[in-house]
Amino acid sequence: MDTAGACNTRVNLMNELDKIRRVAARAAEGAPHEVLLVLDATVGQNGLAQAREFTAVAGVTGIVPHQARWHREGRASRWRLPTT
Repeated sequence: MDTAGACNTRVNLMNELDKIRRVAARAAEGAPHEVLLVLDATVGQNGLAQAREFTAVAGVTGIVPHQARWHREGRASRWRLPTT
């Protein structure tokens, strides 16, 4: 689920995330098998709060930190990496 930067304090977002988890669990035994949270590595302490909230609702099993600024400044093009 892509929250597009939506705040973890939005009740509707967290309810939707919980529903997705329940639906996945009904569809496949043991699902979801992996729940990854992708966080902007530059958000500081807010990232910790987001991780706690999303883990409580979705059972996050791993965190993928990324630095969006790295792409915006064109550093990815130096290494010929795809950017969005």
